[in-house]
Amino acid sequence: MHRHSPPLTRVVDEGLPCLSHDEKPPCPLHSDLPLSDVFSSISTRQKDHCRRCILLFLCLCILTLAIGIAFILGRYVTEWQKMKGREDNEQWRANQTTPSYPSSIPPSPPPPPSLPSLPSSTISTTRRPIETTPFHYARLIPLAAVKNTTLDEVFVPFSSGEDEDWAVASHSSDQRMQRDTFLVPLSSSISPVQYDIHMDITKFSDERQITANVSIHLMSYGNSTDEEIVFHAGPEIRISRIRLRSGDHNISILSMKNETNKKLYRILLKEPLKRAEYVLDLEYDASICETSDGGVNCYFEPTQNGTSTKATSFTTKFEPALARTVFQLTVRHSPILKVLSNTAVQWTKVDEGGMTITHFKQTPPMSSYLLALAAGEFVRLEMFTRRKIPLTIWTFPEDLSRASFAAQFAPKMFDQQEEELEVLYPLSKLDMVAARSFSVGAMENWGLVVFDSHTLLQQSEIDDSMAMTVDRHHHEYRIAKIITHELAHQWFGNLVTMRDWSELWLNEGFASFLVYEMLSARYPHLTEFEYFSRLAILFHKQSGVDRPALVRSLSRESQVEAAFHTTHLYTKGCVVVRMIRDLVSSFDFSAGIKRYIRNNAYGAVTRVDLFASLPVYADHGAENERLDEIIETWLLNEGMPEVTVSRKYDTDGIRVTQRLSRANRYRIFLYDEKSGVDPTTFSYTDNSYNSEEGSRVARSAVEQEKEFDDTLFEDLPEGYRRNNEKKRQRHRKKIRSGSKSRQSSSILIEKRNEDTRNKKRARHSPSDRWSIPFSYMFGSIKSTEGQVIRQFWLKNRSISFTDVELSPTAPLLANPDWAYPYRVNYDYANWKMLTKLLHDKHNEIPLKSRMQLIVDGEFFLSQSGLPHLYIYLLSYLESEESLGASLLGLDAVHRVIESFQGSPIVHQLIRYLSPVISRLDRHLVDSQTDVELASLWLLDPHRLTRFYQLRCAANLSSCEKEEEVRAWFLRGHYSSDMHQRTTSLCHYLAVNGGGKEAQRIESELSKVSTDPTLLQLATCVRDNPQLAARAARIVVAQRNAAVYDSVLRSDLSQQHYNFEFRRALWSAIGSLPEGDRRFLFSVDEIVKNLLPSWGRIGVHLQFLHRLLSWQDRVSTGVLSKFFSSDSPSL
Repeated sequence: MHRHSPPLTRVVDEGLPCLSHDEKPPCPLHSDLPLSDVFSSISTRQKDHCRRCILLFLCLCILTLAIGIAFILGRYVTEWQKMKGREDNEQWRANQTTPSYPSSIPPSPPPPPSLPSLPSSTISTTRRPIETTPFHYARLIPLAAVKNTTLDEVFVPFSSGEDEDWAVASHSSDQRMQRDTFLVPLSSSISPVQYDIHMDITKFSDERQITANVSIHLMSYGNSTDEEIVFHAGPEIRISRIRLRSGDHNISILSMKNETNKKLYRILLKEPLKRAEYVLDLEYDASICETSDGGVNCYFEPTQNGTSTKATSFTTKFEPALARTVFQLTVRHSPILKVLSNTAVQWTKVDEGGMTITHFKQTPPMSSYLLALAAGEFVRLEMFTRRKIPLTIWTFPEDLSRASFAAQFAPKMFDQQEEELEVLYPLSKLDMVAARSFSVGAMENWGLVVFDSHTLLQQSEIDDSMAMTVDRHHHEYRIAKIITHELAHQWFGNLVTMRDWSELWLNEGFASFLVYEMLSARYPHLTEFEYFSRLAILFHKQSGVDRPALVRSLSRESQVEAAFHTTHLYTKGCVVVRMIRDLVSSFDFSAGIKRYIRNNAYGAVTRVDLFASLPVYADHGAENERLDEIIETWLLNEGMPEVTVSRKYDTDGIRVTQRLSRANRYRIFLYDEKSGVDPTTFSYTDNSYNSEEGSRVARSAVEQEKEFDDTLFEDLPEGYRRNNEKKRQRHRKKIRSGSKSRQSSSILIEKRNEDTRNKKRARHSPSDRWSIPFSYMFGSIKSTEGQVIRQFWLKNRSISFTDVELSPTAPLLANPDWAYPYRVNYDYANWKMLTKLLHDKHNEIPLKSRMQLIVDGEFFLSQSGLPHLYIYLLSYLESEESLGASLLGLDAVHRVIESFQGSPIVHQLIRYLSPVISRLDRHLVDSQTDVELASLWLLDPHRLTRFYQLRCAANLSSCEKEEEVRAWFLRGHYSSDMHQRTTSLCHYLAVNGGGKEAQRIESELSKVSTDPTLLQLATCVRDNPQLAARAARIVVAQRNAAVYDSVLRSDLSQQHYNFEFRRALWSAIGSLPEGDRRFLFSVDEIVKNLLPSWGRIGVHLQFLHRLLSWQDRVSTGVLSKFFSSDSPSL
């Protein structure tokens, strides 16, 4: 632009655009022309210019309006044609010969024309089809931004083992897809009606390839603006020939594109499809059992004479509702193989080449991911259900004898579920295949469930013993669980399918719930204890950084794969379903579920369909709350809620507050001067509910980090009782004759906070608040005043009220019987009263509430300013009769001792908790008389190991250290097959080893230096620097960081922390070449790139430093004074 051009020329320029320039034109008044001439020129020219601008603007408006009207009309017409097309399609389906289900399936139509005779309009391709222009994969799925981890995002792993059997076994796989893709939705104007598949697997044994001809019957519901057909297919599927026809008319195909990065095929047509039925004929081959990258799911294992395989054609993680159709399968295979699919065999024949052709009956409408094919040299063990449906277990001949329990249990459970649900199983058979080394524990394909042999068959060493041992009972329980889970999927997931992957909980939640419901009569103790054990694990995992909501958007295949999580899906889904049952009653829940299955059979559903079948209102308290609105908060919110109950003892006031549960909120060592919290005065909650939210974590030293004193557990001053006795007597109701436990549907609310009284209830938003069915109880059923239970809904952030019947000297217990899944925290005084009640009369607290107090006490107290209160709570376990509560306590005792391992207080801590460990030892002995009770010890595979460590650390006689040492010397070797014995040896060596025992270990190390158990025993010997250095050199020579971690954990010794060995180990690591150290600890840039979180390791180290510093501080402070006091509990 020329800023100094003559102004008049700029004004009268005919090329002046309608819109303004980047620069404003110079003012014409600066021209040398007379003022009147200037204005005249401007007026004349500007007038013509505006006329043209206005005319152009009007033309653009008319064009835009026309486009908008055309778009609206086109959309309306298209939607009307889709709706009309669906109605016509339903009428077309009704007129077809395909019967409704469940009923007998008639013979299938003849196979489609052979593809080699396709006419010229067919597109023929090479083995590598046309592909689209390559693009960068990062554009589809951008890499997540690297986040700087803070101390608040570092969480310590939960040491309680998670028995991943039927939950993870159902779907999770160690195999990971090679590439991630978006879940691209397909057009709803075209849907498949039927698949006719002719598959040839004769070359599978040698080449891992199959060939197939597929005819896909499509229904177009209306005129489409897209001139293409799009369908999903995995990258290993190679389409060589294709044809599209409508009746006898062939549709012109321009080209076909294979978008491998999206796992899509696009067929470009010459013209859009009209409302009609079409048939898409494909000829393809696929390499299977080479990757797990979608398209074809596969399991392959060579045998002596053939192969065993399970494959699912066209199986992807896309739109389970859209792909719901019927399948007709014909397979050409070797005559030595037994071939199975979802439905029964309709006919077989032998072709000219001597190969067998097996034709299966047509399936009911189902999702494509359920289509299955199994082929192998199987033998069968056939049983029948009550309705004479064959239920057959297929396995290899050498494994048949180990299928006896599954064969006896499966038909009974099938009948039990069919009777309970009152909906008949629609297929004519059910096969269960025991495959070796199957990639997942089980897959619920409709009519053909495939199991890993370890999850379905009994262990040979257990089955050889005819006596009903604890191990056998526990293993049968595991088999019963996974069979029950997969049978439940025949209704929940197969007959009724979720509409999209975000509603996956409708499948897995109900199947997991039915496991405990259906097995509760056969295994009452195991099912109840396992549920609450998994609930405790759910609380822990959902209190960390990774706390996904149960219903969330899943847009990529990797997200769908990660959704199959033991805790976040299976356990949480089961917990929500159980919550629904408890809110509507068992009777109404059962009736609603039956209605849900009947109304939605062969259909795809969302949670809206579920709630439409259940009662409208939840049964809790006096207020009527809609069930769907209540459960919606538990489905959409991330994490789990915690409820804090704070009492004001001089005015009978109670405040109940809810918020998201986060573990690091209650770890005192994470707070410093920058956060405004003094670490020396940190506490877990605020005793005065009128203070600000921030003061909940900042209390004075006088109020919070108090030294242990017996008076903490005495009754409150008499003045409280005298000042409030008359008021309580005026309001207290007389106890009616009969039961002394009464339930109040409402609470006395005499005083509310101003914000609670005047403000309207806020509308729920995800990750904000829950609708919590809150309840609390107080009093004793044995007292003259009885026991009182209050119930109400907690939907606001907090609620304040007074309860004059609740004495200030009586403890308040929230969520009686651990009825609903939320944590509960209390004010300081109420925690003290509850712990005192546990010690004095623990049976007045319901068993499940005692279990919750153990779990919540660890969460809120163990790393707060009051760790001695938590340790005192655990000491009540020396009088606990329930094995279930004691086992949860065992895990908690082990974790608290393990957390102080190596600190100066650990020996005093073990001595203080020795009565609890002795009580656990008696529980172990007593439970041997009851097979099911004894099996509780095995639910967590590491629980017995932890108990052996505790027993030897407490120096109990049952540790048998001396006996094991004598047996060790007599045998000449240690018992590596018995963890109990090696644990006893380790503790003996830690206390007494140094002479001949150390010489024996040195001698054996020279013979077998890499034996892991022998190395562990070497690390147990104390005061022997020479042996420690030798063991350290052997460990470091492994060049394996996992071995270093295993040895440092010292999992054979709970009490003895071998400083000599650790010093020698780190010295040996420090003597490694710099390159080895860089590689082992991911310092090298090449390895660092594989670990995106490497840059945040400093925060983890800071977390550990703060934790250890806090342990040293409390060890010499409050805990030291606690253990040295004259408390009767010591």
